[in-house]
Amino acid sequence: MRTLRFDILNLTLSFQKCRQGAEDHFRSTIMMDSTMNDSAGSQTATALYNAIKDQDVSAVLPKLSPVIQIDASEKLVDAANLLWKHDLLAIPVYHEDENKYIGYFDMRDILRALLHVQQKEPTSVPEEGGNDVAAEEEEEAELEEEAQEEVIRQTMQDLSLHENGTEKTLASMAERRRAYCCRQDDSLEHLCTLLAQSDCRRVLIYPDGITQGRCSDMVSRSTLMKYLASHVSTTHLQETLGEAGLDYRKKVVSTHENATAKQAFELILKQKLYGIAVVDDEGGLVGNTSARDIKLVALHHYDGTTNAFDLDILSFLAGVRQEDSPSTGKKAKYPACNVRESSTVGHVLCLLAKTGYHRVFVTNDYMEPVGVISEQDILRFLLSKGKIQLSHDLPKLAE
Repeated sequence: MRTLRFDILNLTLSFQKCRQGAEDHFRSTIMMDSTMNDSAGSQTATALYNAIKDQDVSAVLPKLSPVIQIDASEKLVDAANLLWKHDLLAIPVYHEDENKYIGYFDMRDILRALLHVQQKEPTSVPEEGGNDVAAEEEEEAELEEEAQEEVIRQTMQDLSLHENGTEKTLASMAERRRAYCCRQDDSLEHLCTLLAQSDCRRVLIYPDGITQGRCSDMVSRSTLMKYLASHVSTTHLQETLGEAGLDYRKKVVSTHENATAKQAFELILKQKLYGIAVVDDEGGLVGNTSARDIKLVALHHYDGTTNAFDLDILSFLAGVRQEDSPSTGKKAKYPACNVRESSTVGHVLCLLAKTGYHRVFVTNDYMEPVGVISEQDILRFLLSKGKIQLSHDLPKLAE
């Protein structure tokens, strides 16, 4: 009984320390940003901030099935299969012995594995003869699925044994990405401060008064974009990017349209990003590649004769984006991923919410990317400019 009380006390203190650390980190970030930007507020930011003010986390909880998660004791290949079976970008990893989430297994882990073994011979699908076309197509689909599963299994096995000369486990890879958490009765503003941090893309949600064990929900930045778009009228979001003071001018990481898919995805990993721009000879934006395509890399690494990574990035994207979505069986749609400098904040928010994109590129009159706006930028914008002098009056996070 004494040991149990000690464990519960440690878990509670750990949870509170996690929250206090998040507050301190974000407070210092906002204060640093305030020295660089105009301290004046924005009507658009205020409208966005009013949508979260006086609300708690339960207001944005998605009406979905239970959180897809995996135990730390499972194999890497099991985590990989779970990702694309449910069409996800990341899944939380739970450590039963420690009674907590230790981090996330991410689609970029699979990409790293695929790049690690991409020199291997392609896995081909055997050809079978016969006159029954329907039966042949069904059998071919089954063989292709088996081939893909074998590629994935071998890929993850090679990664676990050979990356950096040390054995990799699901637990060791998940610990690279911190698992943030909060409760349903916490303020929505608190949730936004967590998701506004660079290393927090999703937050695990516990029921009221619970701070340990398995979570009940999970909220991502994309969830908040949809919430804001549905709760704030576009008539209150008519300020342009410049008028609102939304800082979009930043270095845009890009790859040339003639670069190979391998080079493009290596750049994503090197820069620790989830998406980059694709430009032509004149520097004009012609496309983008992101974590959405990483999922397709994993499923369509080989076409039976040619290593898909050797294709130029546009040819590769044109090919894989014609494939059916593994979860819905429908053709994936990829609308334009750019806005103009004269665009309104409302237009950007609606684009993020409707497409599910995590970022949109800002282009000039020559279609040259001059900046980028991410979901994180929107959250920082509404927190720093929606509430005047936030750096001096950051709300204390709930204990």
